[in-house]
Amino acid sequence: MMDLSVTKRVLLFVAISYSLAILIDCIIFYLNQLEYAFLWGFARMWSVTLATIICLYIGRESILTSLKSIINPVKKVLKPYLIAPFVVYLALCIYIAIATPLNLFNLNAYISAIVEFLVEHGVPEEQARMIAIIAVYSIFILGYIYAITINALFALGEEIGWRGYLFDQLKNRPMYLSTIIIGLIWGYWHTSAIILLGHNYYINRFLGGFVLFPLFTTAITYPYLELVRRSKSVLPAASLHGALNALWGITIVASTLPPEASEIYLGLGVLGIVSWTILSVALYLALRFRQRYLLTPKKTNLETP
Repeated sequence: MMDLSVTKRVLLFVAISYSLAILIDCIIFYLNQLEYAFLWGFARMWSVTLATIICLYIGRESILTSLKSIINPVKKVLKPYLIAPFVVYLALCIYIAIATPLNLFNLNAYISAIVEFLVEHGVPEEQARMIAIIAVYSIFILGYIYAITINALFALGEEIGWRGYLFDQLKNRPMYLSTIIIGLIWGYWHTSAIILLGHNYYINRFLGGFVLFPLFTTAITYPYLELVRRSKSVLPAASLHGALNALWGITIVASTLPPEASEIYLGLGVLGIVSWTILSVALYLALRFRQRYLLTPKKTNLETP
């Protein structure tokens, strides 16, 4: 059973982080101004760090020392930081392998939509198609650059809380339990944004906010936790988070499904949950196999014949 003091710290962190998120969402909902979206995203993500700082202060812990330990910006973290975004590319490969035979992933559909938009704005069709092809395929390159730069900066605000402070509170729990707890807390933290603002699920807001997105965040949490556990830093989790935000949208736009169905079945719906679950389970099994059979010294027979 979880230690009571740990339970109180977790509940306090959840209460503060959720309250700050709801407050920010209500302000934006009241203002009803789309031009604030950039500031809204930054403020919302870094509100999790603010919740962490408040919890550290209430718990009479050193704020600077704790944050430094969570971020741990040492040289050896650079390699996992640069490698982490490729987890999303691997998840995309799994997604595409599942979705393409079902005719639920089609880059040509996305290219055609861009061409149609450009032609409507006076661009010659041949030129529009060339621009669209370059734009679509460059996403896979630019996505990595965004992942390790601006997106990681935004994502770090969340990672300090979810995979830093919260994961540290659950460090004595089995990894599968930490994955479920952090995944669900992370997912439901988005619920007010989904319900009030239509974030990620503009049509199926209640289904997305209360079912689909919490399941999605739970499915993707294990790789984050392994990166943090092995690197002793949330920075690789931030670049992974940045890559997800940069690249995963392609699973939504590269389809001909109507918006209502796409929210349910595509990258933030059933197929996304299945793809990341497959990746997480495969990663877990691969790491356990490596630990058991490749890193454990074999017993030698010391007896003479």
